[in-house]
Formats: sequence, structure tokens, C-alpha cells
Amino acid sequence: MPAYTPKLSLTHSLTLSQQLKMVLNPRMLQLLKTLHLPYQDLLESINKEVTENPALELAKQDELLRYARTLTHSGERSMTGYDETKPDRELKARGPSLKEHLLQQARLEDFAAADAKVAEFLIDAIDERGYIENYPAVREEIMTSTGLPKVRVDNILTVIQSFEPDGVGARNLKECLLIQVREYNFEAEQLRQVMHDVIKYHLDDLAKKDFAAVAEDLDLDLEGVQYINDFIEKNLNPLPGNAFKSDDRVQTVIPSFVIEKAGKNAFNVVNLEADKGPQLRISGQYLQMLDNPDADAQTRAYLKERVLAARLFIENLQKRYQTVQNIVDIIAKTQKDFFDNGYYWLKPLQQDNLAQSVGVHPSTISRAVSTKYVETPQGLYPLKYLCPRDFRGYTAMQIKGMLIKIMREQPELSDQKISLWLQEHRGIDIKRRTITKYRLQLGGGSSYARKSET
Repeated sequence: MPAYTPKLSLTHSLTLSQQLKMVLNPRMLQLLKTLHLPYQDLLESINKEVTENPALELAKQDELLRYARTLTHSGERSMTGYDETKPDRELKARGPSLKEHLLQQARLEDFAAADAKVAEFLIDAIDERGYIENYPAVREEIMTSTGLPKVRVDNILTVIQSFEPDGVGARNLKECLLIQVREYNFEAEQLRQVMHDVIKYHLDDLAKKDFAAVAEDLDLDLEGVQYINDFIEKNLNPLPGNAFKSDDRVQTVIPSFVIEKAGKNAFNVVNLEADKGPQLRISGQYLQMLDNPDADAQTRAYLKERVLAARLFIENLQKRYQTVQNIVDIIAKTQKDFFDNGYYWLKPLQQDNLAQSVGVHPSTISRAVSTKYVETPQGLYPLKYLCPRDFRGYTAMQIKGMLIKIMREQPELSDQKISLWLQEHRGIDIKRRTITKYRLQLGGGSSYARKSET
């Protein structure tokens, strides 16, 4: 705990309390949780709700889980020898372990060869909970074996800590929660800062339910601290690696969507959750009982409360299906070249831009794309891969991949014409001399030599 913690003014405190009540109210928390759940966890939530609320009935059983199990199995891969130019179909019915999941994301980073080895070493050191224990010793071993400086190893760990699941690669619980707060798209930066301060300076107080100490130190009211505590409990995960744990190490990766080719540069989107998932309805018997004029006030109040809870649950499910549908529709239109040609042709698609297009807050996008998979012509991918959170434009690796395809399909194009083609068709401002450098690194000949070979 620092000697001095900045206080909020009364005006800021009132504004923040209003933000907390709007953003972190129980209905919003429940909707965000429903959006975020992996499909198997969603099924558990549905079954639990149906069991506990007699006003809710299953109109159709789940069919998606059985569908996912019909997908073919495939083996493991490590970063060594991985060929990014080939379609990625490795996930399929056997779900990835946490290590595999992190390695898949590491492959999408433009790591230098030495940094890629460090990333794999760090990922190996992450335990099944998602934490990296005794990091100073791990770092010292890496520095000794690679000769890389401390700051470079730390920077690579920071990149890994940006991977999904949020909070992975943390060195302790506090850092795990702080990473998740950093990655969460809050309505206002002030709200993020308060969340950060509560976790950084008062995690022990929250554990002891000493909300008064938190309220006094940060100039919040007790209700505001309660909202923060509820948010942390319902939206942050202290064990981010647990979703990948299983006794036999065999999981079923369940795609929420299928994107299918439907002609030249055209693709169809199938919402598997909506089509093959369970369907719910309000119990007709409960509705009749609610309309019964002879029911006493206490019975009617109970029936009304149960029916309302059932309707809200169904409404949240429908919002999940429609929100993610809207997102995937945009992804399908944006990433047509990727579906045809593979990873190198993945376009920048920031979550903030998605939020504007869908008409929701970025926090909704962040929750909606997490922990979901989509089957594409290029393989089964986490939805989040197709709209990276911090996409910094095209990497050198991606441009080299494009260059391979262009040289193969249009061998007559000179380096200057390739530069112009990329600017016109991909919006990539790249100089001719850079094209020449990349071409030589790839072992490609001049346009004259390529034409002579055809």
C-alpha cells in the first residue's frame, strides 16, 4: 500500500457512483456473463437455470455438442517447424491444452526467431492455472541460455500476458486480475482506474469484505464498493487456465459459427448456437397459474418473480445469439481474403471499430468474441483471432506471405508494380525497396526471371 493514494473529488465520486450503478448493475453483469461464457459453460448455466426455475422449460435439447464431436481429430504441433502458409486445421474435436492455445497465439505474433524461442520457454513455464511461478528464476535461466537482456525477456512476457485467456502469464493473483482489468473495455477510463486501484491496493480488504476501508481510502460510497466487488467476482477469473483442464486432456472444441464458401468471394454464416443449441420457453402451466384470479397475493408474487427471471434469462440468451451474429457477419465480410488465402491476408479489424458498426460498447465486443470458435474454410479459429484487439496493421510476415502469392500468380509484376498493387488493393503503403528486400529474403527472383520460368 503506498503512503499516499490520490483522492477523488466529491463531483468525481458522485459521477463514478452513477457510472458504477449504470455499468455494473446486476442485469448488465448477468448479460455480460452470458455473452462471455464458453458454450459448454453456457449449457451448464442453462441446465442450472432450468433446474432451479420451474417457470423455465426446455423446448429443444442441445444438438451442438454432438455435432462438434463429429469433427475429425488431429495431432499436436509445436512452434518448431510450423508453416504459417498452410491452412490451420489443428483444433477440431480435440481441444487444445493451455500450452497449445498459447502457442497458437504466439505464432500470430511477428516474433524474431530468438524471441519466438523465449516465448515458447515462457509458455512452458506457465502452470495449469495460467500462472508463471518463480518468474525471476525462469527469467534468469532464459537469459543464461539465450544471452538476451532482462528487459527483452520481460517485454516478451508482456506480449504473452496480452493473450487469451485474459490474465494468463501472471505472476500472482493481483497481477492476474489487473491484467484482466487492463484488457476490459470499460465505459470510462476513470472507471478502469478505480477498478485498478481497488485491486492493486485493497485486494485483501475485498477478501475480508472490509468494504468500509476501501470506501474510505478511495472516497467511494459503500454501495459503489459492493458493485466493484460483484463485478470482480462475476467477471474476472482468478484461475484463467482452468478452462483448459481435463483429466484425460481431451476436450471438445465447440464452434459457435460456421463460415462457408458460397461462391466466388462470397461466404455464408451459420449460427450454430441458435440453430443447434437448446431452446427455452416459459412454462405454460406457470402462465396459467399467474392468470388465475383465485391465486393469493403471495403466490402471485412468487409466480411473477419466477416468470420474470425466466424471461430475462431467455432475453439474455437471445441477445448473446444476435450480438455475436452481428459481429460474425461483419467479420465474414471483412475477412473474405483470409478465408480464401489464409493467415497472411487477415485484415486489420479493431474491436472499437466493430463496436461502432454493431452499435454496442467495446466492452460488449470484448465479452462477445472471447472463448468462442468459428469454423472457416481455413480451419477452426478462436473468434478473437479474426478481430485482434491490438492489431497494429500488417506485419512483415503477413506482407511476405502476400508477396509469395503475388509472385506466384502475377510473375510479370515488378517490385514497383507490386508496391502499387498492394497500395491499391490492400491499402498498404510500402516502398519498392522494402518489396525488393522482402523478395530477396524469400529467395524470389526478379520479374524477368519469374516470367522466364513460366
